[in-house]
Amino acid sequence: KNFVPMPNVDSAIVTITLNKSKYNIKDIEVLRKLIKSAFAMRRKTLANNLKKDFKLNAEQINKVFDMCGIQPNVRGEALDCAQFVQLSNAIACI
Repeated sequence: KNFVPMPNVDSAIVTITLNKSKYNIKDIEVLRKLIKSAFAMRRKTLANNLKKDFKLNAEQINKVFDMCGIQPNVRGEALDCAQFVQLSNAIACI
């Protein structure tokens, strides 16, 4: 009513309910660090970011990727949520 002409606007309320039991996360801090690392330098491969941020060597990274079924040359943007959780759980076990 404060605008002339009155805009034709629809509004809605959205409720988001989080399902906290959807993923089995061993260490939430490792997952947060992994996601931050994956997207910090997007043009680098995930393996290079893990070497830098988690201080993992190439053998450890290959082992973690093999455990998760992830290709060694993957970039962070190619992983889905479940893969990030799986990868963070594997890193937490090292």
